[in-house]
Amino acid sequence: MRYMRILHNGDLRAETPQPSPHWMVHIRDDGTVWGEVLMRDWGRTLPKDFRIPEHERFFDIPRELVTHQLAASPHCEEIIVSLMRSGGYADCSFLMSQLPTASRLRLALADLIQKIQGIVERGPDETHTAA
Repeated sequence: MRYMRILHNGDLRAETPQPSPHWMVHIRDDGTVWGEVLMRDWGRTLPKDFRIPEHERFFDIPRELVTHQLAASPHCEEIIVSLMRSGGYADCSFLMSQLPTASRLRLALADLIQKIQGIVERGPDETHTAA
């Protein structure tokens, strides 16, 4: 089974005055979603009912990136997208910034970022439900 692994390489260093979340989300081609959000002082898994509308958009990878592999580890604040298959093998990996502005995948990632930001803003003590 294929799935997308989406990682935001946040900055949680103690010397960072405004830490940014570190998160990883997995989206299977059947729409199942799982992952976690980590902040400096708390972390939480995504709620079981967490969904992104039209999850198929995450698998609409532009042709030029279908076989692309990142050659180096990106800096903090980058969003890394990988199409994975069983066994943990990445068919491709690239940065969100490499996607065309109007691509369906980039728009799906923007929706995901908004939902993650909502979790971060609510903090560690509230129950989160899908929007």
